[in-house]
Amino acid sequence: MKRQALIISNPGEIGEENYCNGVNQDVSNYESFLLSPIGGAWHNTEIRKLFRPSVLQVRQVLKQLSGIDYSLIIFTGHGSALTPYSTILELRRKEELDSRELRNATKKQTIILDCCREPSDISIFFEKGIEKRAKAIAIHPDRCRYYYDSQIEGCGNEVVVMYACSFGQKAYDNSAQGGIYSSYLIAGARWWSDGVEIGMNRSYSILSVVDAHEEADISTFKHTGYKQKPVIEKPRSGPYFPFCVVA
Repeated sequence: MKRQALIISNPGEIGEENYCNGVNQDVSNYESFLLSPIGGAWHNTEIRKLFRPSVLQVRQVLKQLSGIDYSLIIFTGHGSALTPYSTILELRRKEELDSRELRNATKKQTIILDCCREPSDISIFFEKGIEKRAKAIAIHPDRCRYYYDSQIEGCGNEVVVMYACSFGQKAYDNSAQGGIYSSYLIAGARWWSDGVEIGMNRSYSILSVVDAHEEADISTFKHTGYKQKPVIEKPRSGPYFPFCVVA
């Protein structure tokens, strides 16, 4: 199984009012999660980070994904939306990319977009102990990676897109912990993994990208006072790609 994760980020211009330091934290959080056994035990060589890249750089990297079995593309930063079907990603000053260009880079793909989706130009709140709870069972990185790959292989050639907010909304950010949606997405997966019981009757457990999104959806919506409603675009039936695995 050949897989590749691409994390694209743009916190904005340092010193400007809309600079989001939480975006940098998002990158760290996602990378740490993916490298962990429960995040799929990705290898360092399978994770590529693009900080405020040009449109050309992104397009070149997307071309390099040909031949990859599964890609996970994450964007965290500033964005806007012209229609519910087209989210514009601000890569850097005067450099924008339509999120639709991220699609179909590989046959099997998950896209996470943690950015605003307002139809205009671009002008957490967790206890730290949640992610540090000790698990009662041992986690086996090799087995986690094996079952993560097996779940992907069992899925069809499809694209799942997870939006941090609905069309016309802003995506909220915490400067210390990252985007609200991304924070709940990762913390929720870790919380789920802590509650999984692996034994003789079950050798592994998978949290799909759809189930992970649904939990983050509820928490984000409530946390922001019902101002930010995440949405997901997916096939009507599973199986779905994995987000978290315990084995």
